[in-house]
Amino acid sequence: MDQQFLSELENTLLLVQKPDSNIIKQATESLKKNFYPNPLALPSLIHILTNSQDASLKQLAAVEAKKLVSTQWEDTDVALQDSIRESLIKFAYTYESEKIRHSTARIISAIADLDVANDKWPTLLQTLVGGASDSNQQVREMSVFILFCILELTPVAWFSHIGDFLNLFSNTLQDSSVKVQVCSISALDAISAFIEEDDNLSGFAPQFCALFPQMISILKNVLASNDSENTKELFNSFNSFILLDSKLVGSNLTEIIKFMTETALNVNVDEEIRVYALHALLNCISYRKSKIQQAKLGPILATSALRIACEEDAEAEDKLEVEDEENENEEDQPDTTALRLLANLAAELPASQSVQPVLELVPQLLSSANQFERRAALSAIGVVSEGAPDYISTQLPKVIKYIEAGLQDPSILVKAAALRSLGYLSSELKDGIA
Repeated sequence: MDQQFLSELENTLLLVQKPDSNIIKQATESLKKNFYPNPLALPSLIHILTNSQDASLKQLAAVEAKKLVSTQWEDTDVALQDSIRESLIKFAYTYESEKIRHSTARIISAIADLDVANDKWPTLLQTLVGGASDSNQQVREMSVFILFCILELTPVAWFSHIGDFLNLFSNTLQDSSVKVQVCSISALDAISAFIEEDDNLSGFAPQFCALFPQMISILKNVLASNDSENTKELFNSFNSFILLDSKLVGSNLTEIIKFMTETALNVNVDEEIRVYALHALLNCISYRKSKIQQAKLGPILATSALRIACEEDAEAEDKLEVEDEENENEEDQPDTTALRLLANLAAELPASQSVQPVLELVPQLLSSANQFERRAALSAIGVVSEGAPDYISTQLPKVIKYIEAGLQDPSILVKAAALRSLGYLSSELKDGIA
């Protein structure tokens, strides 16, 4: 290791962290021109990562090192490569900061992306598989995380081990560490794409499908523990699972839809998570509407969406004053996202499974003492008329009566909803309204 180069590189990286935009700009330019073209840059950055006492410098070195792997790794001295591989694995297993460990894992996966195809890191898979069952929890967590990072990059050379991976992750799903469980599901998300897209791997579909009960149970437990970060990670994976071929998901799709519906309805759950659940249901309607129709889940989804739209909003009147049809934040709220769900249901499913269940509840809601329930009833009429104008045209006499009642309501919120719905009707059913 060239100590002068190493020292100058470290000093320049430190300048990047100074609270002065001019210094940062100059240091960044220096790194690009004077350091990164040098083949010593990558091993030097990894040396800083694994040896510096400055945590922020270690993190910066990790980020910069990953960027250089694709251009410099294969030209690095072979003996130095072996040393780097060993040091990175050891560091990823033992360092205390999770953020820095994860950044290190990304370097390992970038190197593996080049090495695995050429069989230049033959011990890697065995090391990670062994680490996934280690007695040390941090080693298990990092082993599964590194596997996930590599699987994300589609390592074709590892496709022959898909059955072994499924067996491994069926075990790690039962790990005592929630992080291991969640990361195992992320890894299975990556594997599912291989199985779906490669005809030679389609035989593993039943084995993959059999893991869903465990994965759904983990999602429920993580949500119940109010672990927002891991819940979001899991929702990302389950959104991908929804799009998979039915041979990989099977009847588990119904259970996923029911769980997402329960989550969206649960007012004790963080609003952001509820919106995640509603977006998952929107994906189901867009990509799995035949399954929803066959399972006759439309009425449950429609009435659930209407219930969510009925929820009280202490800021509702204030919002009327700044209302904008293109408000970017509107769909980040459960009630407005639920109305979008109603519109999509009306557009994609037969009226008997989407619009009828809503219209059946409208009289009850309009007679409620709760202005938010009356508002929701009228808002629902508007959005389903947009989604299913032909069916609404057959129900116009009673729909018009509902809107007339809304226009005479003492609540400004209900009046506004009635006017908005009248606007929808006027747009979609011009002749009928006239």
